[in-house]
Amino acid sequence: AVCEAEDINTWLFLDECGGHADPYHFHADLSCDYDKTTGTHSAATGVGLDGVLIYGLFEADGAAPTNLDFCNGHVGVVPTNAEYGITSSSVYHYHMTDGFPHTI
Repeated sequence: AVCEAEDINTWLFLDECGGHADPYHFHADLSCDYDKTTGTHSAATGVGLDGVLIYGLFEADGAAPTNLDFCNGHVGVVPTNAEYGITSSSVYHYHMTDGFPHTI
């Protein structure tokens, strides 16, 4: 699903992408921003204010990481991403989670 301006609820309820309000923001996993069915490491879905990439729910094995720190981050191998200049290497990065706070 793609979230277009006409799909955004700006009041109380979350839209199909887990977000709402004006300015638009998320309260859950960024389910519209990546494919959850690949069985591989989730794609980068954003960049934290500290410059660290934020990835979806999954590690390379398709499972949720079990070693996240207080900020939902850890050091691990990430997919190559030419847009962000990331080679497939072990770097500190954040993950979305199913539970609060969902992001960093």
